[in-house]
Amino acid sequence: MAPLAQGTKDSAYYQKSSAEQLMELIGLSDVKKVILKRIDFMRAQKIQRDRGKSTSFVPAHMAFLGNPGTGKTEVANLLAHILVEKNLLSVGKVIQVPAVSLISLPSAIPSLFDNARGSIIFIDEAYTLLSSPAAISSMVESMDRYKNEVVVIMAGYSEEMNELFYSNPGLVSRIRSQIYFPDYSDDELVQIFELMCLQREYQYDSEMPKLVKQFISIQDKDRYFGNARFVRNLVEEMMLNEGARTVRLFDSEGEDVISDKNLKFFTKDDFEEACVSIQQEIKRKKRLTLGFK
Repeated sequence: MAPLAQGTKDSAYYQKSSAEQLMELIGLSDVKKVILKRIDFMRAQKIQRDRGKSTSFVPAHMAFLGNPGTGKTEVANLLAHILVEKNLLSVGKVIQVPAVSLISLPSAIPSLFDNARGSIIFIDEAYTLLSSPAAISSMVESMDRYKNEVVVIMAGYSEEMNELFYSNPGLVSRIRSQIYFPDYSDDELVQIFELMCLQREYQYDSEMPKLVKQFISIQDKDRYFGNARFVRNLVEEMMLNEGARTVRLFDSEGEDVISDKNLKFFTKDDFEEACVSIQQEIKRKKRLTLGFK
């Protein structure tokens, strides 16, 4: 997913520092404050070590808690770039690892860390590690061994992540920063819609943001809602509808009928058809979820 920051279609956005890009992300005001404070602490530790004033070291490992689509991956990517810019990491990649792969092969965890030197390991759905004491033990050992070279970010639902930490004092003692990512407000989700359209170079009339907000407002904001992912799905469904409509017009009326202004322009029909498709998909997923209970 592209960065959820205002003005990201403008090349000037990408010329800014990663810290400036972080501050321009939509919403997440408390997250930004905690992240920047944590970075400042890491810098202070480095200065102390470089001057021989400190032998202790507090690892920079973190937990990102919250529902899907709340910006955890975007923040992790920007954090990696910031840490490189501040000479706190040497490489700055974000290596995304599903927790289930660590559970199935705990013996591979040390090599994962060795290959991730100078980068961030981002473990999604980390709460599933609770089912594998061997994986947790190997994680804790590797987090200690590579604490100067690797930053681990464990991500997942707040409730399940808290259960993981409560059950494993050794793990929680190595993750000092637990950062909560709140759900986006309806207004923020409309801003994200506008941004995604801008990034994809689609236009719409002045009524569209109001229609989008109305559609968002009637959704169940449970843990399966999706936040920015929900908006991305809406935009992509609208793109499908706009594309099909354009081709039908092209086939029936000819190329000359389609003006440049009408290309990549969302109509109310594009939006309403997308809403129907999304609501049908939501109902299907809820039936599947209920079927597993």
